[in-house]
Amino acid sequence: MNVGKSIKRLRELKDFSQDHMAKQLGMSVTAYGNIERNQVKNLPVTRLAEIAAVLEIDICVILRFDAKTDLIIGAADKERPADPALNADALSELRVVLTVQRKANEKMLEALNLITLLLKQKI
Repeated sequence: MNVGKSIKRLRELKDFSQDHMAKQLGMSVTAYGNIERNQVKNLPVTRLAEIAAVLEIDICVILRFDAKTDLIIGAADKERPADPALNADALSELRVVLTVQRKANEKMLEALNLITLLLKQKI
């Protein structure tokens, strides 16, 4: 699943409208829709982090979102029943993956902040 589709599905799971997301992000609905349709080249990590914050999730959830994650997160979704194959072991595995990704993401953000500071000092 691509990032735009992941963001759209996570937004839908939160029952947020595109209008709500756009307002929270300080952008037009069209611009936000372009993100969900993957029509934005080089989506900045900072914008991705803002989207994750509005969705009240960690950025790594967006980056690692796939069909299996969708089934786990959407298990309470009334439109479809939970997959019985997704047992406690699968949930535990997902938690481990998300924890590792969160830690990696934190390190990446630290590095980006350091790079930003260094660039500001040179300007």
